[in-house]
Amino acid sequence: MHYVARNVLKKMEVYVPSNTSKRIWTSNILLHKWRYKRLKMFIMSGKKTIE
Repeated sequence: MHYVARNVLKKMEVYVPSNTSKRIWTSNILLHKWRYKRLKMFIMSGKKTIE
C-alpha cells in the first residue's frame, strides 16, 4: 500500500513544483506525528484506567 502511494506521489511530483510537494510532505509528516502523539496519549490514559 505504501509502495503504491509512493509511486503516485512520485508521478505527481513531475506535475507539481518541488517546493509545493515538499510542503505537502512536511505537513503530512507533522500530521502523522501529531496523530501518533494523540494515539500514544490515548493508549497511555487507557492503560491507567485499566490499572
